[in-house]
Amino acid sequence: MKNRANIFSCVVLVAFFLGASLSGQSDDRYLEGQRVDPPPHFVGKERKMDPYQPYYEEGLPEGVEQGEYYWEDLDSEEYEDDFYDLQYQIDNPNEIHVVAVDKTMSRGTRAGWQVLIIGGSKDAVTKRWMKLMKTYGGKVKRSKGPYNEVHASRARIAQLTKYQLDVYATAESIHEGTRLTVFFDKGGDYIAAGNNELHDDTIYEMLHSFAVNERKQVLQGDIETAEKEFDELQKELNGLVQDTVKLVRRIEDSKDSIVESQDELADLAVRMDLIQEQIEFVEDGVAEMERIRDRFKDKSRDNIDYLDARAELDRRKKELDRLRSRRKGLLGNINKQQGNIEKSRRNIVKANNEISQKVLERENKAEEVHNQALVLEELYARQDSVH
Repeated sequence: MKNRANIFSCVVLVAFFLGASLSGQSDDRYLEGQRVDPPPHFVGKERKMDPYQPYYEEGLPEGVEQGEYYWEDLDSEEYEDDFYDLQYQIDNPNEIHVVAVDKTMSRGTRAGWQVLIIGGSKDAVTKRWMKLMKTYGGKVKRSKGPYNEVHASRARIAQLTKYQLDVYATAESIHEGTRLTVFFDKGGDYIAAGNNELHDDTIYEMLHSFAVNERKQVLQGDIETAEKEFDELQKELNGLVQDTVKLVRRIEDSKDSIVESQDELADLAVRMDLIQEQIEFVEDGVAEMERIRDRFKDKSRDNIDYLDARAELDRRKKELDRLRSRRKGLLGNINKQQGNIEKSRRNIVKANNEISQKVLERENKAEEVHNQALVLEELYARQDSVH
């Protein structure tokens, strides 16, 4: 990585081109421009930079215009641990930063490399790091000592060395995620930042790609959970739609039932009129035969006219009973059809009320589905934005 110390040189030339000394300007000259991106590689303890705050300066570095942010060396002990703002990393978990650090490990305090994975599980990160190290031919084991290190011995990383090297890694839970620190040991010579650009690029790419994948794994878990919730909400919405369809069908069936019952009632009314006419005719006949029977009542019981009249009277009474029984059956059927109409009308009222309730529930559920779809879109976008 190129040394960028020259950009912080004196502002004499800038002041000359501006035609006035910037040292005479007031404090409202503080830099209000957009925050610039962090440098492409790493900075260690020898260089602390903070791109996230404005500065009140007597002068601007060469090549920096008023209103722009620029990187400034910081000597404050506040920035001894990391060059970047940790809270910014937590607030922006999809921006993966790799930093160079000096950190105590099983072999003492050594130069290492560090990356923070927001939301990452310590165990999951460790397991996948061990799997990655095996792809480099390393013999991987996990120690149970105070540092709980993953040691990949005899790993081959051609961009770092043509020989085998040892890679040590520790994962620790921190700030809603996992911080992974990795040390590359070339026979006691630990690779530090700033000495070899190819080494910097190789380690940066290795840790950055690993952390990006880990962060995407975290989001993938969130996506799968959100997708299950979305499917469940969609299922519930479809259920409400099907319930409404069933209620509409019930209304239509009830209407058809009313029409059928009304048609049946019309037919029963016609049949009832015919039965009533027949009953009245037979009743008249019974009354006539009773008079005839009574005429021969005082005569001999062997009188043929009396016997015939009594037989005819019995026949007509039986016919009258049969007709009255049919009329009773018709009346029962009429009552039944009228009951069916009332029941169908009640079903229609009830179904309409339920439909109104289902419509409200469906609207609310549709809004939940829409909101969950937005959640998924946001998660997809977050996953795509990890860098």
